[in-house]
Amino acid sequence: MSTRPQSGRVRARLLHEIAGQVPASRGDDCVRVAVDGVDGSGKTTFANELSRVMRDLGRTTIRISADDFHHVREVRHRLGRDSPEGFWLDSYDYRALAAKVLDPLGRGGSRRYQAAHHDVQSDALLSVPWQEAPPAAALILDGLFLHRDELVGCWDLSIFLDVSFAATAARMRSEERRRG
Repeated sequence: MSTRPQSGRVRARLLHEIAGQVPASRGDDCVRVAVDGVDGSGKTTFANELSRVMRDLGRTTIRISADDFHHVREVRHRLGRDSPEGFWLDSYDYRALAAKVLDPLGRGGSRRYQAAHHDVQSDALLSVPWQEAPPAAALILDGLFLHRDELVGCWDLSIFLDVSFAATAARMRSEERRRG
């Protein structure tokens, strides 16, 4: 599913429509929903809003961001800090994401997951407690590159935010200003 984020009532209607398209769980299995898009497209905001709408509709949700599953800097920047190939190949630790989130929250999974693996600011690997997802919960996971070959077959619903370059560039400039 590809969507252009909207504002106001149109956005609320869109979020309710998408929440209604999230499949029901199969027994106790969790449902996995990807929210993908380019940098600055609003993935985190959209995923947070979708999760809130789903909770308002009575669905249990788990919110996780792929940004908590980056590789350490040494791996991430092995081809150079500004390498497009390195950005594509080395940004995320997909093995950790699969082992700690996607597999346990997938069909027939244990439902025991860890919500984070790496802190990108400190470059520290994290040791967060294991949690157990309630039966039939919906995982809402936002991040870049969620349609990669390594993740094919992981999603019960996949959303790609289609946002203009001008809008994403403006959001990224605003974010850079906020960070200082």
